[in-house]
Amino acid sequence: MKTNQIVINTLVFLPEMEKGIPQSGLMERIRELGLVNVEVRREFLKDRLEEAKEIGEKASRLNMNVFYSVPETLYANGR
Repeated sequence: MKTNQIVINTLVFLPEMEKGIPQSGLMERIRELGLVNVEVRREFLKDRLEEAKEIGEKASRLNMNVFYSVPETLYANGR
């Protein structure tokens, strides 16, 4: 499989995030792993707007694609 077909979720780096490293601080490391697709998780954004802006800027600079995970119920009771 080509690395450009892999999407890594930042949850993989939960131990680092629990130590205070923001998701925006993981972007370079993920790129160094040879990956260009990352899924950030809304529930781990401390200052949602500011960190989302940082992630976007880093993704642009590092030529990465970002996916945004929102842990919300889409369907309930078959609807």
